[in-house]
Amino acid sequence: MPTRDGAADAFGLPDEEGQAEPVAVAIPAERQADTARSGLYALLASYFLFPDINLLKLLASGDWRTQCNELVTLLPYSLSAAEPGPALEERTVSLTFSRLFDVVQGLPAVSLLERRYGKGRTKTQKKLWEDLLRYYNHFGLEFAEAAAEGGPDHLVNQLEFMHYLSFLQCGSGDAGGDFRRAQRDFLTNHLGQWSSEFALAAQAEPDSEPYRQVAKLLTEFIASDLLYLQTECDRVAARD
Repeated sequence: MPTRDGAADAFGLPDEEGQAEPVAVAIPAERQADTARSGLYALLASYFLFPDINLLKLLASGDWRTQCNELVTLLPYSLSAAEPGPALEERTVSLTFSRLFDVVQGLPAVSLLERRYGKGRTKTQKKLWEDLLRYYNHFGLEFAEAAAEGGPDHLVNQLEFMHYLSFLQCGSGDAGGDFRRAQRDFLTNHLGQWSSEFALAAQAEPDSEPYRQVAKLLTEFIASDLLYLQTECDRVAARD
């Protein structure tokens, strides 16, 4: 599984220690709702990393819901907030992650890989990866396979890519039209194709909190976001 650092390194992006100062990007007020979209993609990606101590505390305490719900209220469409739930033991969260997503013998109980779901099953791994790498490379990202053990079809890497595209959209001088269309196409052809099946698999597993709730929010967000992107792209196309 990718580590927290590995997720950033997967696309050849610098980690925190490699950056002297963050780069400030001026976000026009009319695009600030889209910053919430970008932020939510980043948060959801982080929750499916192998949990370090800080992530364990966040997921066990339920504070992840507060993080997400603050962004949900800022989205450019309506989305149900993450539901309340009981606090968990950190050890329980760690064991649950391993039970659901780690490969112990054969396949994991719930795969985090596109190739295990939907149309991903009908493609060879080579063809699926080639298609994903075309997306990544087109937007200047060089996928570092050694830094992301799950491969380019891993859920974390696909969510990170949507975070990256939506972030670029927010700072784009042309209102992000090309980036918006790329997000729509990526959800249509990849993440939106298999996220609902993944979420159902996670929710079907007994004692799967907090990942059951995270997966539920994930699939509802992706479905709503795809509809939003389709509507925005159609609106712009009709205007032009």
